[in-house]
Amino acid sequence: FLYSVSHDLRSPLVNLGGFTEELQMGVTEIRTALRSIPSPSPEVTDALKIIDEDFERCFTFVRTAVGRLAKIIDA
Repeated sequence: FLYSVSHDLRSPLVNLGGFTEELQMGVTEIRTALRSIPSPSPEVTDALKIIDEDFERCFTFVRTAVGRLAKIIDA
């Protein structure tokens, strides 16, 4: 029973981790594209600040939560 439950919990956890990585790769591509603009507008500068601070904080939060839940499932 416990094996089935842990397997059923691990599957969405792996998906969450994988989709978070995909999202982070997309954000990295957007960041690179925005930084390549020669004279960025204030809106581009604001967008880069959001990407660098807010998005990275969110990704760290999700990775930490996924790691904690993985440890709970393994225990």
